[in-house]
Amino acid sequence: MHAAQRVIVGSRLQHDNGAVVAPTHRRGDKARGPYRVTGGVALQEASWAQGASQEHYTLCRCGGSKNKPFCDGTHWTNDFHDEKN
Repeated sequence: MHAAQRVIVGSRLQHDNGAVVAPTHRRGDKARGPYRVTGGVALQEASWAQGASQEHYTLCRCGGSKNKPFCDGTHWTNDFHDEKN
């Protein structure tokens, strides 16, 4: 993705095709969650399960997912924290 094709809006990254990428969080816990991708952003080299939505999905940030590049919730148990993002 070229810099000219994206704009940062608050804590979200909006691409020129209208897609929005934003970190997910609950109860103010932004430092632990995966990236939530919405708007039909194409993901190359991903193995999609039958019936899986390619319109929205979550991407692993902690490195511990057994279903990479997708989040499997491992960040809740592997003590992942990213205070910068």
